[in-house]
Amino acid sequence: MFVRLKGFYFINAPTYMDRLLSMIKPFLNKDTLDMVKVYPVGSNAVDEIFPIAALPKDCGGENKDSITLRDEILTKLKANKDFFEMESKKRVDETKRTERPKTISSFFPNMEEAFKKLEID
Repeated sequence: MFVRLKGFYFINAPTYMDRLLSMIKPFLNKDTLDMVKVYPVGSNAVDEIFPIAALPKDCGGENKDSITLRDEILTKLKANKDFFEMESKKRVDETKRTERPKTISSFFPNMEEAFKKLEID
C-alpha cells in the first residue's frame, strides 16, 4: 500500500528552523520544497491543516479531551484482543516450501560473470 505524501508540516517550529531549512533548500527539488510548511510558535495556521473539530479540547479543538480519546482507543484495542493474538501466532513454515529460495543469480544467471570481466579505466 502506497501513501502519497502531501506535505511536511512543522508546527510550533523553533526559531532556528528557518535557518535549517535554508541550508537544506539547495538539496530539495521545487515540488518537495513546496510541500514544506513551517508554522512558528503561537501561529493560528493549524486550522489550515486540521479541522478544529478533530483536535482535542486541551489542544484548542472541539473534540473530547486527549485522555478520554486515549481511553476510547485502548478500549477498542482491548475489545479486539483475540484478533491481535491470532495475528501474532501466524508464522511461515519453511519446511513446507517446495522450491529453493531464489537468489539474484537465479534471476540473472550471467550477471556474476559479467562483473568478473568488468574493467574500469
